[in-house]
Amino acid sequence: MRPVNAEAGTRERARLRCGHLVAALVVSVVAGCGSSANGPSAGATTEITGIADLRVTPEYIQRVGTNSPGGTLLRWWRAVQLDQEARAVVAYATSVDTHRVPHEIAHLTYYVKRSRPSIIKTRTRDGRARVVTLVNGAQFDQSDPHKVLLLNHTPASFQLVRQSGRWKLADDAYLEQQFRAEFRQG
Repeated sequence: MRPVNAEAGTRERARLRCGHLVAALVVSVVAGCGSSANGPSAGATTEITGIADLRVTPEYIQRVGTNSPGGTLLRWWRAVQLDQEARAVVAYATSVDTHRVPHEIAHLTYYVKRSRPSIIKTRTRDGRARVVTLVNGAQFDQSDPHKVLLLNHTPASFQLVRQSGRWKLADDAYLEQQFRAEFRQG
């Protein structure tokens, strides 16, 4: 057995992460990242015409694969959208400290209800999964909730682990990061 070169392994992981990020960024640029409904990529607004287009539905979860890592992520997102704290918390692996999750959900519900992840790629290996997504979000006109003012497409990846035969979120990094960003802006 050859000894493992830690430096080469670190470089390979960094190269793979960079490749995933580049792919997600290319998708976001093609989709009209941060575009205004009146801007050059206004055609993107035909996919998101109202808040209902951003709801995670049971049909959407089923298309992705109910018991897949992506399906697990979407069930969790749906629970957050529907303010179902208990369902959101049980989506995490038992090793994750979830005591802040209800607080994070309470503060981020506006954002999560106006966004939905699209699964770009899923990689599974040795009971772990990485789900690369493009989180599609929108801001709507307050006087006309069907008028899209701004679309945003943010790349994000989620780590999952296999636990008792089911996929579970391996950390609270996404909500925690969004929570911190929200408070830095305010």
